[in-house]
Amino acid sequence: TTIPTLTTTDITSITSTSAVSGGTITDDGGGDITSRGVYWNRTPDSDIFPDEVTTDGIGTGSFVSYLSNLNPGTTYYIKAYASNDMGIAFGPTLSFTTSIEHSGTGIRKADFPGGPRLCSQLFYRY
Repeated sequence: TTIPTLTTTDITSITSTSAVSGGTITDDGGGDITSRGVYWNRTPDSDIFPDEVTTDGIGTGSFVSYLSNLNPGTTYYIKAYASNDMGIAFGPTLSFTTSIEHSGTGIRKADFPGGPRLCSQLFYRY
């Protein structure tokens, strides 16, 4: 028995606070898949302490993961995972950036640490 082999599904349906991904387990390593899902982080290569984890059933094949409660305008790094009696395996790391929703009127200015800034325009009539 070895650890599973899997891929991470491309990220779709990206909004300011959610996205959809998942994975495909191509080889169970000779053991039963006891958990599967997606890890996600705001920093790359953070396997030990992910920001969030989905749990998307058991078994081989494809699965879908719904990522929610994301921050607008933020880059996330995700990877599918699967575990069996021998341990946990990860698919390739993919990244995406959530969209930014604008409210009210304004012009988007340059990004600074802490996120984007907006500048309102005032119009005067004489």
